[in-house]
Amino acid sequence: MYNLPFKIYLIIDGITMYDGLSKENFLLRSHMIMWTGDIPAITKIMCLTGHNSYMGCRFCYLRGVYCSNRRHVYYPCDDPFNLNKRTEQSFEHDISLVENEHQQNQQKVIMKRTGMNCIFFYTFVFFLKNYYI
Repeated sequence: MYNLPFKIYLIIDGITMYDGLSKENFLLRSHMIMWTGDIPAITKIMCLTGHNSYMGCRFCYLRGVYCSNRRHVYYPCDDPFNLNKRTEQSFEHDISLVENEHQQNQQKVIMKRTGMNCIFFYTFVFFLKNYYI
């Protein structure tokens, strides 16, 4: 996964290819339209803590509660139509909170509160979006 951002950059920036029919080089470009995968894969790509964590929802900020007799986190929801939804701006804000904290203990507290567990890949995707669009 660590080489993935570099490979994405190469694909979007373009790779010189040879066309055997016209006998000349051309620049092959590709753009990522969407990601797909199972829940653990998507949460890894989005740098979230995971679907069994306290902030496991990738769509909203619904906080989980630990059930000690079942040893599992569940998500009580009183009003599903009035949830604090995650937006592009909220992802950017959460990433900047984690990036700008220099004390590791405080950074872990912010990661637990926001549900973000890594910053590199998502920050790289924002860089590509702002650079190429």
